[in-house]
Amino acid sequence: MVPGPEVLLLPVLRRCGEVCEGWWRLTLWGSVEAALLLTGIVGILVGLLRLFQLVRVIRSRQRNIAQLNERHLGRIVELFGRATSEMPRRGPLSEELVAAYLLEIRGEWQRGSGNQKESVTTERQERFLDGLELDDGTGKVHISIGDTLRYWPGRYAEWPGNEAPSWASPPPPAGEGYKLVRVTASEEFLPAGTELYVIGRLTAPGVVEAQVASATTEAKTKRALTAEWLSGWIVAVVSLLLAVRLIDPVLGSWHRYRMTWSGTPLLLSGITHTAAALLILLASIGALFVTYQLIRIIGKSFVES
Repeated sequence: MVPGPEVLLLPVLRRCGEVCEGWWRLTLWGSVEAALLLTGIVGILVGLLRLFQLVRVIRSRQRNIAQLNERHLGRIVELFGRATSEMPRRGPLSEELVAAYLLEIRGEWQRGSGNQKESVTTERQERFLDGLELDDGTGKVHISIGDTLRYWPGRYAEWPGNEAPSWASPPPPAGEGYKLVRVTASEEFLPAGTELYVIGRLTAPGVVEAQVASATTEAKTKRALTAEWLSGWIVAVVSLLLAVRLIDPVLGSWHRYRMTWSGTPLLLSGITHTAAALLILLASIGALFVTYQLIRIIGKSFVES
């Protein structure tokens, strides 16, 4: 007599080879198709956003700060000058005197050993943005950095857990017994006195809410926006063409999966469907992150060249 739990598993155990192959094929092709579709959508959206920002830069007329008055409140203004701060700081990672920086610290923690090993990642952010000003020689304005497209220099470093500097301490995880094994730090910074090109909205006298803030000239900023716009659309076209080519394998895998999965208990069917959906979701999230980061890397490379 077969024990109760094994009775539920018999349909899977008897045909696991065929069923498992169908499940893996469906999950694989589904993940690839979802990732390609999402990559195409992200490429189109980012490309449109960069094109909109590029058109705004092209159509805007650069002004001196001394020319700004109440008539410009609520309007888009284009400014170029030097990045300054009343109280500049030393960047923790760059070790440069900066007018602004954003620092992100990540820590990888582990506890246990062998099959019982657990890994947890914690992170924290440090922002020095409130004192950022732009000085063009005719006056100064405060630059507000929020969801701003930034083309700033950056630094990256990593250390073993016991060698990380004190300023790079990540927050501890919840729970006991964890050991810090690795620390990474990334910093975007704006050196004090560096060139600063800003296009944004004058929200109050002497305050500009930046939409684009670039540590370079208008010309290089245009090239970077153009590069991100074109690369976004090129990635989108290639991804969507590949997605169309893969429709037949995806549909074939789905049909084969349905044929081999009939007769499986509802509970097990639900579990496997959920697992497949989670894997497809993870692939989609990964595609979203990689696509956006790739486009940003291309844009920043044009600023640095």
